[in-house]
Amino acid sequence: MKIFISEVPSNLFTKAKLRKMGFKPASNYEAFVIFPPSRRRYKLYSIERAQPIDRSVGFSVLKIDNSIEAKQKFEEIRKRFMGGQ
Repeated sequence: MKIFISEVPSNLFTKAKLRKMGFKPASNYEAFVIFPPSRRRYKLYSIERAQPIDRSVGFSVLKIDNSIEAKQKFEEIRKRFMGGQ
């Protein structure tokens, strides 16, 4: 379904707007919104089918490795990115 910006129902939002509100889409999009004058289309998702974003996901616990092999590997990688300096 295509909807113009002036006709968007209050329960449909873009993915960016849902993220700002702390949600993520849990299903496929419901419709498209068309923004004039370039007629760009953006997918709209229902707030009823959205899930809260778990802010603790995505973080890793790293263990410290002070071994000689790890330091050598780090130096090799650093030299590659720094151009051999």
